[in-house]
Amino acid sequence: MPKGSRTDVAASHLYTRETVFDDGSTHPTPRYDRIRLGAGVTVDGPAILIQHNSTTLLPPGYRAEVLTHGSLRIAKV
Repeated sequence: MPKGSRTDVAASHLYTRETVFDDGSTHPTPRYDRIRLGAGVTVDGPAILIQHNSTTLLPPGYRAEVLTHGSLRIAKV
């Protein structure tokens, strides 16, 4: 997977919608095109990463990092 840059996040932004999370809180939540995020790029929640075969929800307080082979590492921050 090609190395990404911080501009990948802005370039992959699709749209933002209000989203209700499990704790009942509502947040404006951007949706991103997952395929446009290169290796090393991080996205902070709340966010939704959309790709052709899955959707990844990042609640507030979590971060996703794109790894070298395209996998995501999700951790609480």
